[in-house]
Amino acid sequence: MTIKSLIAKKLFGFSKKPFVGTIIGFSLKSLYSIIPVNKVYKTKHAVSFYHPKPIQEGHILIIPKKHVRSFIEIKENELIYLLDCLTIANVISQESHLNNNYLLCTNGGPRQEVRQLHFHFLREFQINQLNIQDFRIGKNEIKVIEHPQKNWEFHMILLPAIKFPQKGLKYSKELIDSIYRVMQEINVLVKEYHLNEKGFTVYILPRKDNYLEFHLGAGKRI
Repeated sequence: MTIKSLIAKKLFGFSKKPFVGTIIGFSLKSLYSIIPVNKVYKTKHAVSFYHPKPIQEGHILIIPKKHVRSFIEIKENELIYLLDCLTIANVISQESHLNNNYLLCTNGGPRQEVRQLHFHFLREFQINQLNIQDFRIGKNEIKVIEHPQKNWEFHMILLPAIKFPQKGLKYSKELIDSIYRVMQEINVLVKEYHLNEKGFTVYILPRKDNYLEFHLGAGKRI
């Protein structure tokens, strides 16, 4: 183990302390260049680096350069930070020739150990996807359904009606509005089923047709 990786693991453990989460997003904006981690890619609003304690090969953390406590607390004027996280994932996928075969996940409630929004980029996963062609999605419509082949006791899937661009950092108003509506729907589900008290995970799966699937999972895996 190198000194750099040892320091990174120590910092990772320290980041789980409640008060530390409030400064992570802010510090990344100005200190990313000197943090002793294996850096991957950054944009104006987000950074990424290899996880100090990976659960699989190629496990990457993607974090906004602003303190946002959790996924369900992203405000409308902070969506650019989420979109840049999605873009970084796209870049990593393209450069690694993954052909969109990856997912992003972020925890909430008791499952979230670090009180700063962060996404795990994972190349190996087992989540039942849907054939989007089976669901007619009109313009500006968000489809919210209980997954017919659930992976968890609670498993909902949200399908936005718009594709996510694979290149560039220009986001249309239509895309921003669509993503925000998905987040609003997730917030409704989290509150309605008291998931913030139980713990939950949001999974974002890019599709080969460039649509995004949002999965909301809670409870035991089936």
